[in-house]
Amino acid sequence: MSPTKIYVTAEVNGEPVRCLLDSGCERSVIVADLVPKAELTPSQYSLFAANRASLDVLGDTVIPFVIDDFF
Repeated sequence: MSPTKIYVTAEVNGEPVRCLLDSGCERSVIVADLVPKAELTPSQYSLFAANRASLDVLGDTVIPFVIDDFF
């Protein structure tokens, strides 16, 4: 049995963004193109995809977003 994928549409900087909700993830990630003005702090960790491929981490930030009128 494969896990069910849950997608929602969030609003980031006034733009709709389709997002995958994964309760098994330790971190939330977003592509830098969606938050070009985000202030980043250095990251102290590495991230890997499910296939063990390394993911480039540019830094940490806090991003406000809306899903179904919830902040």
